[in-house]
Order: sequence, then C-alpha cells, then structure tokens
Amino acid sequence: MTELNSDRTVAVDRTYYWQPMSTCPRGVKVQLLGAGGVAVYGNYNPPKPGEKTWWTHWAPLPTLRKESKDARTATTQPGADPTGGGLRHPDADADGAA
Repeated sequence: MTELNSDRTVAVDRTYYWQPMSTCPRGVKVQLLGAGGVAVYGNYNPPKPGEKTWWTHWAPLPTLRKESKDARTATTQPGADPTGGGLRHPDADADGAA
C-alpha cells in the first residue's frame, strides 16, 4: 500500500523492499540504489575482480495492471493528478502550481 512519509514529501510502500545486489539480474533494466541513497534506472553488470560497486541494492520495475489501457488513467491513488501527471502537491492550485 502506498502512503506518504511523516513529512508528506515522499510516497512510500512499506511492503516493498530493496533487494541485495547478490540477487540482481545482470544486464537488464532495474532500479539501482547507490551508496549515496539515490535511486536510478539502469543495467547492472558486476564489478571486475578487485573493484567495488557503487550500488548497494536493486528493485524490479513496477508494471501496469492488466485492466489498465492507458498509463495516464491507471492511477487510482488519493491525490492523483487527473491530468495523468502523478501525485499532486497538497497545496497545488488547479494548474498544479504550489
């Protein structure tokens, strides 16, 4: 279930966890979590012998539900932007400006 953190600045799913790098599939697109705490999309290839990897964890990419035909109308989360732009800032006006 997706909820906002206590500062209401990040949408989180407390049932979805980062996986250890030892289980990351090689050479395919995944979410990678760097040592600095920033996540990116990328392909993971293990480091050469003697080298350290910057990546600490990985996660699979999310998918759309089968009943959804259009990604912009697929979201049913509270606070969803009806234009398909994702979650709206709680103080946003009709144009989306905070």
